[in-house]
Amino acid sequence: MNTYVSPYLVQVLHYSISETGLLMLVLGLIGVLGARLGGHAADKWGTKRIILVAFSKQKQAQIVSG
Repeated sequence: MNTYVSPYLVQVLHYSISETGLLMLVLGLIGVLGARLGGHAADKWGTKRIILVAFSKQKQAQIVSG
């Protein structure tokens, strides 16, 4: 997915290269943080439960954002 985000931000949304770089950095850092937290949560509460909670939260976010 990250392959397509940068050109979209620059060419379609007209973000500058530095803004796009900063956003990609933040996206990467959030991914690392999410992986660490998700791994710990899966160890503690089980993989199936964490996946169901994650899907539920993702669906809620999609509904809220339209």
